[in-house]
Amino acid sequence: MTAFTYTGFVNGLSAMTIAGVTRQYAAPPPQINTADLPLSYPRFPETANQIITLTSASGLRSVTMEFVIVVEPLRQNTIPANFAASLTLLDALETALQGS
Repeated sequence: MTAFTYTGFVNGLSAMTIAGVTRQYAAPPPQINTADLPLSYPRFPETANQIITLTSASGLRSVTMEFVIVVEPLRQNTIPANFAASLTLLDALETALQGS
């Protein structure tokens, strides 16, 4: 079994090809340019490891990470259009996650 690393986890998810995303970053960008939208980037991962109470052994580790897709600048377009675009990108993200 390959050893788990946070670097590998974040890089793997950041490298996913997501339909409709123009620019992908491997870390939060210092600045967001409108021409790059929609863009994606990861936020810091978190982990949890439950203890199995009767044996005091360690259980399965759970690792989560917030994955951000910036759609467009605030208040640009209409709420229904932004909602529809967000749903389309969520569907594309789900497809990318299932393929990885």
